[in-house]
Amino acid sequence: MDIALCMGINDYYEHGIARGVVRFAKEHEWNLSGYGWMFGRLNDIRGWDGDGIITRIESEADADIFASLDKPVVDVAGAYIRGAFHQVNNDDFLTGKKAGAHLAERGFSNFAYCGVENVGWSGKRFDGFREGTGAAQIPVFERSLEWWEQLDRSDSLNDWLTSLPLPGAVFACNDTAGVKITSVCRSLGINVPEELAILGVDNEDILCELADPSLSSVQLDCEEIGYRAAELLEGLLHRNRAVAAYTSEILVLPKGILERDSTRIFVSSDDLIQDAVNFIRTHAHRGLDVSGLAEHLNVSRRTLETRFRRVLDTSVHDEIAAAKISLAEKLLISTDNTVESIALDAGFNSLQRFHASFKARNEVPPGEYRKRYKRG
Repeated sequence: MDIALCMGINDYYEHGIARGVVRFAKEHEWNLSGYGWMFGRLNDIRGWDGDGIITRIESEADADIFASLDKPVVDVAGAYIRGAFHQVNNDDFLTGKKAGAHLAERGFSNFAYCGVENVGWSGKRFDGFREGTGAAQIPVFERSLEWWEQLDRSDSLNDWLTSLPLPGAVFACNDTAGVKITSVCRSLGINVPEELAILGVDNEDILCELADPSLSSVQLDCEEIGYRAAELLEGLLHRNRAVAAYTSEILVLPKGILERDSTRIFVSSDDLIQDAVNFIRTHAHRGLDVSGLAEHLNVSRRTLETRFRRVLDTSVHDEIAAAKISLAEKLLISTDNTVESIALDAGFNSLQRFHASFKARNEVPPGEYRKRYKRG
């Protein structure tokens, strides 16, 4: 079976797609052609005499070309939808919804969105973001993908950012946009995250960690997208009715959000609750309890618990437990430490209690969570 993988493999998204496609190709003895040195040589797809194509279509011109080919085509971008090819994409609406919920949970009520103009996936992320925040009006700033990749072009973004009400939170459609926004905020003297929290998409770890401050991001399951695209193409080529009966778009769920400094904050009109939550999220793993928190804030335990319940509709104890589990989630994804070690680092003295609390929040035990979300 001769298959063309038509993408440059230039970013983390394409690296993940390629990993999934290559894994499927090895299992099914495909011959892969592509643009990189590791594949069979592919020059012009219009003259290629193979069996099927997996591609990332990112322009109207490319969409026209692929739609004209007399071969099954599976697109993994979701930017330009045509009836002539099948889609296996990230669930962009759910990605935006998760982003909105994440920022709303940080106490923000002012939201904004930065996207790529005239492409399907960015529009779906905005729609999901709007639902996740529950906000009626959200300011939007959109430019081309090429514009976001040029750091020296930012005058219009400067003006837009300075027009936003603060404190607020911006959802960037990808990490490239998120990093550009953090850079512009730094030049404008807008403090991130104290005045403006920023959340990206793709979790390109090097890019996110080098941002100042480091960028929180929604992690996508790119390898699964690539594998499912290859699986669909295999079914189409063999006229597998079960596979070919898929709807025109298969959606792969995003993995989750890896929080870094750009959203590590909680804001509230009640200064006591704001201070309490921010202290919990940085000190919960150090044996913090309700009495210790009240003492730190110099208030009575009763006052703290009453105001906490009134503002957040949850208990101080539950917020401390959630912060400990959140730290454990991050450690499971970002380290190779044992589950036992992570339980201790997250502030749990009992491994049994850690497993029970973790499963209650995530519906799976810590080991399964790591298998699902850890890279590599």
